[in-house]
Amino acid sequence: MSRIKKIFLNDYCILYLIIANAFLIFVQEFQLRGSILDYFEPIFTLLFIFEMIIKINEFGFSKYMSNSWNRLDFILVILSIPSLGAIFWNDNVFQLNIFLTLRVFRVFKFFRLIRFFPNAQILVKSVKRALKASYIIIASFFLLT
Repeated sequence: MSRIKKIFLNDYCILYLIIANAFLIFVQEFQLRGSILDYFEPIFTLLFIFEMIIKINEFGFSKYMSNSWNRLDFILVILSIPSLGAIFWNDNVFQLNIFLTLRVFRVFKFFRLIRFFPNAQILVKSVKRALKASYIIIASFFLLT
């Protein structure tokens, strides 16, 4: 268990997991539904849930939530949990559900890569400023979704 714990606490291992998940989401948009790739999506969701649980157990909930990247991960993982329902229910029934749209937000986990860029703080501040300036557009996107 200690070895698995070290893997999930290593940011580079999670980085590779995020890249693989983003690539899967990208490729799935060009594939027809019902391909073998559809079975990997719940696996990624379960791995991210496992990562979150290990980090909360290791650091404690308040320390885990004190990191803004962990808060982003927590929100995205919670939004991804309903997509696990595709495993248990017929895909035709589940496609009518709004939760399939929410799983697209897992792509935002890719933003964790920003930490590895030089001068990342400047980039983050610029993105925050841009988001504040366009909150109406973002709110209308959520409403439309």
